[in-house]
Amino acid sequence: MKSFTPLKLIIVVYGALFMGNFPGSTYSAPTLIETTCKRTPHYDLCIKTRRSDPKSSRADVKGLAYIAAMGILNEGMANDMDQVFLGITKGNPRRAIDGASNIPNQTGKCEKSFAKSPLTSDNQLVNDLVEVVVSIVKTLRY
Repeated sequence: MKSFTPLKLIIVVYGALFMGNFPGSTYSAPTLIETTCKRTPHYDLCIKTRRSDPKSSRADVKGLAYIAAMGILNEGMANDMDQVFLGITKGNPRRAIDGASNIPNQTGKCEKSFAKSPLTSDNQLVNDLVEVVVSIVKTLRY
């Protein structure tokens, strides 16, 4: 499932520019990250995803949602991610949630394409990341 696409490059570059615009939070970063991740169904995965990106220490909740979405993209899921990123960055949580919610359908199709899928753990990771992203996006106030 992992592949490099021009869309991924565009999203990474846009994300780098976007992340530089976060002014921070009224909470300290560790507290904000912990509070945000506790609102998701996969706390440990949420924390791990944040630790993988040094920008998370100065990101607000919107930035944390973006970082979580990058986790999905890094696992090779480029389809529908443009909708997720645009929804987060443009203040349209419904668009982000709709885009993310379609991803488990794709991983399901991938699973069914094999008699015994070698990608089951990767697909489950992507599905768990989707749940993290959707949980965070639902908390955003635009």
